Amino acid sequence: RPKLTHYINELLLTFEANDKYIEAGNELLDGFLAEKIAEAENDHIETSIILDFRPAAFISDVDICTIFGNALDNAIEASRQVPNPTDRYISVYSTSTAGQMAISFANSYVGTINEVKGLPVTTKASSRHHGYGLSSITKALQKYDGIVSINKDTKNKFILTVMFPL
Repeated sequence: RPKLTHYINELLLTFEANDKYIEAGNELLDGFLAEKIAEAENDHIETSIILDFRPAAFISDVDICTIFGNALDNAIEASRQVPNPTDRYISVYSTSTAGQMAISFANSYVGTINEVKGLPVTTKASSRHHGYGLSSITKALQKYDGIVSINKDTKNKFILTVMFPL
């Protein structure tokens, strides 16, 4: 018995050290988030995710990947540019109220954000093949009568919020 208890404790410590596993209520999303968290933390980006996606079970897998993939890729890309690793962060937070779900993606960034038609423009050199992320998110959300909101504050914090009716 002591060996088994020791083994289980060692296993739990390994999970804690290697995995910030999220249980958002959707297996695809859980795996996707674990992958993005690992990618972010590999670049010394602190992550915090508080997400209950169960009320949004009607969102298709393709649209989940579009929304979360683009939002998190943009957040990781922006946070990587922050010179001091202790200032790099990404947080994802969801709330459901009054028949609506809102999911906010917040991240650190440096520099200025140029916009066209209210959407940030890609900073990548090959802009011909980039810069479609936010418009892809918007297009995915339109299927569910959802909207995208962007907020930048003066403390180098960028917030992308997606909202849709439940």
